[in-house]
Amino acid sequence: MVQVFAQRLHGIDRAPLEAAITPVLRAHGVDTVEISYQMESSGWVLRVIVESLEGSDGSPDSSPVEVAPSASVSGSEPVHLGILTEIARDLSSALDVADVIPHRYNLEVSSPGLDRPLRAPRDYERARGQLAKVHLSRPGADGQRVLRGNILAVNDGAVDVEVDGKPITARFEDIERAHLIFELPTNPKGGRPKPGKHTRH
Repeated sequence: MVQVFAQRLHGIDRAPLEAAITPVLRAHGVDTVEISYQMESSGWVLRVIVESLEGSDGSPDSSPVEVAPSASVSGSEPVHLGILTEIARDLSSALDVADVIPHRYNLEVSSPGLDRPLRAPRDYERARGQLAKVHLSRPGADGQRVLRGNILAVNDGAVDVEVDGKPITARFEDIERAHLIFELPTNPKGGRPKPGKHTRH
């Protein structure tokens, strides 16, 4: 049985959403999951956090999948990243069929411990080119307090983050916390209008 904890769904009917995602999660051996749907600087985001897995290959197992502290979303992917990719793709297909979300949105699938925190400048250096979320203690030059984008460069006590195609510089002393994000590399859902329907933003 899949335990689903839902919060901040912002107008989405929970019952059909659960009906759409539960079979996918069960097929991949997911035991517990937390879902949320909210507006962020990049647009609407459906976030699915896999709390535990019954087994790394989707078969029942008494021990959860362990995520190495140095896990990265680039290079050769450990087994757990492969599982998350499969879950994300299957969820994407299931949600397209169910059509329970009226807006364009991005789908994020992660697991506790996978979204690696970024603390020291060397962490940002190693994460160059990867997707990250940076929380600021005060609004940046563009007025945002949360930057979500690829890490471009680290220099002079600051990090450059590409947000909506534009580089934004954040000083390390202004960063409250930051972490990497694993996201299915596809176009935002709802990008192509269905017959007889208008794309909603």
